[in-house]
Amino acid sequence: MNDAEKIIAFISDMAEVPEDIQLSTDTSLFNNKLLDSMYLVAMIAFLEETFKIQVKPMDIVYENFDTINNILAYIKRQQMGTAVPGLT
Repeated sequence: MNDAEKIIAFISDMAEVPEDIQLSTDTSLFNNKLLDSMYLVAMIAFLEETFKIQVKPMDIVYENFDTINNILAYIKRQQMGTAVPGLT
């Protein structure tokens, strides 16, 4: 299972994904109400444990967590030592 599939599986288990939403790496988690404040806390704990990163409060912004692609990019930046949105 690749990283995107791990995150999709976590979200699918955690949130009630409506049948009309095809969860993909570009699905907006906030606009589709799949990620709210409670789920975000669980997501952060999952990411920290699974990917051995530390999510800092200042990193909890829409740009880092709206899509699985954004989350994957954030993880990559965090593992490289820089979590500023927009850096690759």
